[in-house]
Amino acid sequence: MGVVAKTASRDEIVHAIRQVLDGKICICAGSDEFESGNGRSAVRAGSEAEVDPSQFQSLTKRQLTVLERMTLGESNKQIAYNLHLAETTVKAHVSAVLRKLNVQNRAQAILAASCLDLVSRIRK
Repeated sequence: MGVVAKTASRDEIVHAIRQVLDGKICICAGSDEFESGNGRSAVRAGSEAEVDPSQFQSLTKRQLTVLERMTLGESNKQIAYNLHLAETTVKAHVSAVLRKLNVQNRAQAILAASCLDLVSRIRK
């Protein structure tokens, strides 16, 4: 339920373990600068995204479906095509998901969903 960089300090590792034991998801960038997948924004050392599993309850059914598609590695364009939506609508859903989960990028949202095994829960 968490990710810690190899370069994380001992204190960061201990903090991450405590967060996970408290039932939260902890994404710790470690001691070096961490670049997000799009190469534009950077998360500085020690930054973390903690997602409480109950935050997923605030997502609408459509937002959960978009998040599921994100975990499959689909782009906004692919999600829009597969769900018969406009790409701008998908972008709005993705933004809402990031905001509601209090994460900064798609990678963190996908990690949080994967850690909670969200995809298998949606399919049930």
